Amino acid sequence: MKIGFKFNQATLKKFVDDCARVGENALARLVFLVEGRAKKLAPKRSGNLWRSIISKITGNKGVVKATAEYARFVHQGTGIYGEYAHPIVPVKKKALMWAGAAHPFRSVKGQKANPFLLNALEEIRDEVLE
Repeated sequence: MKIGFKFNQATLKKFVDDCARVGENALARLVFLVEGRAKKLAPKRSGNLWRSIISKITGNKGVVKATAEYARFVHQGTGIYGEYAHPIVPVKKKALMWAGAAHPFRSVKGQKANPFLLNALEEIRDEVLE
C-alpha cells in the first residue's frame, strides 16, 4: 500500500504561504516576548531606559533594541568592567567630580555590565526550547 500526496501548483503555493505566515507569527511572538522580558530586566532608576526598549520586524528579521543614549553603557559596562577594561580618569582636569560625590576622585572603576537584552533573549530561548 502506498500513501502519497498530490499537489498542484495552487495548493503548493498556498502551503508555502501558510508556512511563511506561521513563521511571521512565530517571529512576531518571539520578538514581543524578548521585548517584554527585556523591559522587566532593565534597570528602572528613572524609567527612561525601560521606555526606550523597542522592537521592529522587517521581513524575516526581528530586532529588539534600547534607544536611550546610555543604554550601551548599562548593557556592556564602563571603566574596568567595560570594553576597554581601564579605569575612568579625567581628561581635562586633575579629578572627577559630580553632584552628590563626597569628594573629587582621580579615577573610578566604572559600572558593571547589566546585559538585560542578552539575558532576556537567553531566558526566552530557554523557555521556548523546553
